[in-house]
Amino acid sequence: MRPHVRLCDFSTRHIGHIRTLIVSVAVFVVLAMANVCTRADTYQPIDLSSTFNQPLAYLSYTFTPGNILLGGVPFTIPTSGNQMWDGYSAGGGGSDVRTNQFPVGVFGVKSVHTLLNTTWGTAGGPYAWIEFFGSSGAYYRKDLYANVDIRDHSPSNGYPYLINGTTTVKVWDNGLSGSAYNLLDKQQIDLPAEFLTQTLTRICLTDAGHGEYHQRLVFVGATVVTASYPIDLSSTFNQPLSYLSYTFTPGNVLLGGVPFTIPTSGNQIWDGYSAGGAGADVRSNLFPVGVFGVKSVHTLLNTTWGTAGGPYAWIEFYGSSGAYYRKDLYADVDIRDHSPNNGYASQINGTTTIKVWDNGLSGNVYNLLDKQQIDLPAEFLTQTLTRICLTDAGHGEYHQRLVLVGATAVGGADEDLLAAIHISALDICWSGRTNQLYQVQYKTNVSDTNWLNFGVAVQGTGSNCVTDGIKDTERRFYRVTRIP
Repeated sequence: MRPHVRLCDFSTRHIGHIRTLIVSVAVFVVLAMANVCTRADTYQPIDLSSTFNQPLAYLSYTFTPGNILLGGVPFTIPTSGNQMWDGYSAGGGGSDVRTNQFPVGVFGVKSVHTLLNTTWGTAGGPYAWIEFFGSSGAYYRKDLYANVDIRDHSPSNGYPYLINGTTTVKVWDNGLSGSAYNLLDKQQIDLPAEFLTQTLTRICLTDAGHGEYHQRLVFVGATVVTASYPIDLSSTFNQPLSYLSYTFTPGNVLLGGVPFTIPTSGNQIWDGYSAGGAGADVRSNLFPVGVFGVKSVHTLLNTTWGTAGGPYAWIEFYGSSGAYYRKDLYADVDIRDHSPNNGYASQINGTTTIKVWDNGLSGNVYNLLDKQQIDLPAEFLTQTLTRICLTDAGHGEYHQRLVLVGATAVGGADEDLLAAIHISALDICWSGRTNQLYQVQYKTNVSDTNWLNFGVAVQGTGSNCVTDGIKDTERRFYRVTRIP
């Protein structure tokens, strides 16, 4: 059965002696389609071990710790020693306020998943909350209400036992009953959009107490979700990391708070010098992306040598519907020599370009890696970033050659599918007089003065409909007139 829209029972108005029904329809639609974007959220478990004060056994948690999946989200829970933060243990008896503040250091966070319950608990409040702080002033506080967001880890003991089942869900229980029953819940906390362009620096969990034995928090784990999508550059790489004496561990790595994917073997970098050997010719690296709604791109770029001035290198971004942006890369500002003690470019601006790794050595064996943040124009938010082109202009045989180690796109759009829907047919219906003639008319622009007849005149039956097989028509305005 074809999808269609049915329009009927419209009010009418008199125009002279002609009774006219006007229908204004912006047709956008219902038939099909979707561009599936090659992206998925990135989960980054947070190491909380330095803030923990009790083992899991303290509250009879019997699940296996380590790198585990709970409610479809990965968490990292220490396998021994202190494995959770217990608000009661943080200060013993008393109703004072207690907090647990821990560093995060992840860029572009869109949501945070927590493993939170209470010992005891009191409805109302809030008697607990969690705060999030960004590197450039972003801030968000989520109040935690018992019987909504949090509940007693052993809810059969008469304290709060309900959760909302949406943003808070149960992810584990011990399978027992009565007072021996024990469970663990997970919360999903979505952050404001401003965090997408900042680093989530820290999280502060506050336990207001509300009486000595009325409510204390239990905190087992936290994982951040980023809108960061590492780009696979392996097909364009031409050298291993060891070629430039990079000694960090490759794979799925976090550098400067941003996740990157660097091949664990084979070619792991693109080296501009190796792309053509000696010479001052222009060299480029073009690689596909295929990510929709990109706000910014983070690159791992340095130079071999480097000359101030220029620009002698640049990076270009292309959108699926014509969006374009070029970022010029200046030595001593955006990029520098990977071994800057050798007398070549040695400075960066420290804002959009920062150091994310060094080998800890000195002199001419010192080696480092920098990360750039390149913000794209807003038009990329509604297009797919199809490809990126990195150009190395050379500027003399040994004056500057680029080194590319990784790239990650940071998304700003929430949709993983960009849908375009199409109506295949539209019914125009009206109540008419028997044996009266009616004419359906249309126009595509509301400001047009001329109406076009749709089909032939229709004899009234008391309940009339005509169908317009509009297909991909974007907009059409209709009216029904009575022929005297």
